[in-house]
Amino acid sequence: MQPYLSSKPSSDRKVYEDASPVKYFKYARAPLLVLQGANDIRDPKEEAEQAVTVLKKEGKAVDAHSYLDEGHGFAKRENQIDALQRTIEWFDRYLKSSQK
Repeated sequence: MQPYLSSKPSSDRKVYEDASPVKYFKYARAPLLVLQGANDIRDPKEEAEQAVTVLKKEGKAVDAHSYLDEGHGFAKRENQIDALQRTIEWFDRYLKSSQK
């Protein structure tokens, strides 16, 4: 059961830390590709960087790329193309290699 999260993380720090996904990243088994808009206010870049740092520290397969001029989702055509190319390369690396 999820612990109750008050409106004051400063007074209930342990509750928030225990409920944080960061605590569980070390158990990840699937490779992860992170494509992040640096100006994303919904999923801040710092949170994505935190996930990547933990996963790399644990020796997990993770790769990340940040688009400096994007927010949540990619509006610029060149970034959309780049993100698709990175995604295809990621799938080719991890899905095709597992089928051999």
